[in-house]
Amino acid sequence: MNLPSWRNIKPSNQVYWIRVIFAMLAAIICSPFVLNLSGFFGAVFTVLFYAASYYFLRDALKIDVAAVGGRGKFIRIGVGTYVIVWILAWTVLNTIAIF
Repeated sequence: MNLPSWRNIKPSNQVYWIRVIFAMLAAIICSPFVLNLSGFFGAVFTVLFYAASYYFLRDALKIDVAAVGGRGKFIRIGVGTYVIVWILAWTVLNTIAIF
């Protein structure tokens, strides 16, 4: 199997998959195993973590905002998946913590 290298993947796909990873990390950090954030504070942390993903992608990974389709599209890519993955992972981690 010949997998493409990171440089050969479209910038919009790179943004999407990094945001999925960020959602899982946010859920782990919010879980009872790390910070035990729940309710409002967990949601606020998650929104701030999503905002941090913008700067991480733009500054650390050097993904060109114009190559994705502009700032607005760069911000919106993966937002729905981010929320759903975070909710699912956070729910699973909280359920595991109960046992």
